[in-house]
Amino acid sequence: MTDRFDRLGLVRMDEEACWRFLAQHRLGRAGLVHMASPMVFPVNYVLDGRSVVFRTGPGTKLALSAIGVRVAFEVDEADEAFGSGTSVVVHGTLHEITDPEDLARARALPLRAWATGERDHFIRVSAERVTGRQFPAPPDEAAQGGPIP
Repeated sequence: MTDRFDRLGLVRMDEEACWRFLAQHRLGRAGLVHMASPMVFPVNYVLDGRSVVFRTGPGTKLALSAIGVRVAFEVDEADEAFGSGTSVVVHGTLHEITDPEDLARARALPLRAWATGERDHFIRVSAERVTGRQFPAPPDEAAQGGPIP
């Protein structure tokens, strides 16, 4: 096996490919631990350079961003008919954007929350590492145009 594949045979994406993939999507999941329990929050996001930015209201994400909690931010794309897909994870830290200059920049980003309610706090996922994997359809299924019934 080469470095192009992981130990399970999935295709490893290089960092540039991961960022290109993230730039093409707008819905991801922020996974973090709160009070010893794992939690996953779906959020609309945009990229700001090499970081992820999303909006939130008062609650768990905002409270945890104040203490710089670690986060795994994941974006997936799947083709269930072919059994293939891509998964990218940004490993980093949550921080609320409070600096006036950074906040003005965040407000100018093309970021719209799908969820209703107040979402006037901007959160940044400061990336420390980004990883991605692609799982192509098995060759016999891809050649036949989909999964074997």
